[in-house]
Amino acid sequence: RSVRAKMICLHCSEPASKRCAKCPESFCSRECQVAAWPSHKFTCSANVVVQPVEGSGMGVFARRAFAPGDMLVREKPLFINSSDGWQAARSQEEAEAMMASQVDIQVPLLPEARRAAVMQLADVYSTQATPAGIAWTNSIPVGDDGALFALSARFNHSCSPSARWCWRPDLDGGCLLIFAVRPIAAGEQITVAYSKRFATREDRMRRLQEQFKFTCACPLCSAPLDPEADRRFVEIQRLIDAMPGACQGDHAEALDMSERTLQLLVEAGLDTPITMGPCHYEAYQLATSIGHKAKAKD
Repeated sequence: RSVRAKMICLHCSEPASKRCAKCPESFCSRECQVAAWPSHKFTCSANVVVQPVEGSGMGVFARRAFAPGDMLVREKPLFINSSDGWQAARSQEEAEAMMASQVDIQVPLLPEARRAAVMQLADVYSTQATPAGIAWTNSIPVGDDGALFALSARFNHSCSPSARWCWRPDLDGGCLLIFAVRPIAAGEQITVAYSKRFATREDRMRRLQEQFKFTCACPLCSAPLDPEADRRFVEIQRLIDAMPGACQGDHAEALDMSERTLQLLVEAGLDTPITMGPCHYEAYQLATSIGHKAKAKD
């Protein structure tokens, strides 16, 4: 692999001299390359590589440097768990039971290589992996449904992520795109956010522990406890939640709220294009609506 000096066959682990035509993975022979392709095709990427991470299972690392906005991954799902079968459930508990049953029935019916790729994903809910447990652990929202991805599911969480995903149903029958949201160095682990970020550290860690069974150790959660940072996160979320109502009323007040949100994002170190862009656009629209041309230009 590109991140290590010695070339090792991906299939048999013997010394290798032949590279995949689509990524830097190595093989000792054409036979090994052909034998590995049914599973390798799901994670073959010139941009990223999946590697073990101490204490975090597997992770995804950059093969080269990326700038904000660069696309890292474009991936089709291994399996989509359609919500059609459980939308009529009368309670959340019934919906969850129906969804689990649906996954347990449908995953074993997948083609062998696709089924194997699903079953290689982590299940944090049981010692013996089950399709339903894997789905609970790894599903990514795709519209109203949930989907499993061989590569995208390997991205670890951070409360200050370096990338984000975007579901595009219009591309090739449906593709998940993952974009860099800040500069990423070659060899750096790439992270995404699994859950709502604008909350106190305690609340973020509790939610991640409940849903994904791990204690977050990202830079935000492993830094010395900072009550001011927690207050800032709570205020950002309060402003975001209140903004739709404010935009229906006093536009000048809503503009002040947008600018305050931008200021707090900078103070929190979350001033990436993806977090700042929507706030800037909203502030521009509000400034225009009240005739404040200088502010709109800013």
